[in-house]
Amino acid sequence: MSIKKVIIEILADKALLNPYDICMTDSLVDLGIDSMGIVEFLFSVEEQLNVDFDINLNLETSKDFGLITVDEIISSFERIINEKDLDRN
Repeated sequence: MSIKKVIIEILADKALLNPYDICMTDSLVDLGIDSMGIVEFLFSVEEQLNVDFDINLNLETSKDFGLITVDEIISSFERIINEKDLDRN
């Protein structure tokens, strides 16, 4: 399963939406995902993609993270995962 599909499915689950209702330009705030939902989202991504992220979340970071778009989230996770894969090799 692609990173994009996993992330969209997790976001849809957290936002109680159908994955087809998620737009790439939506932010987490647009989807109604609060700071606790962001933390749950990150844990779900780690579990589904079998990767550990070195992400230190504080309140300010959570607020900023909530404003980025689904497309930016997917791009960021793809970059992080690809970098981790390179480090393993």
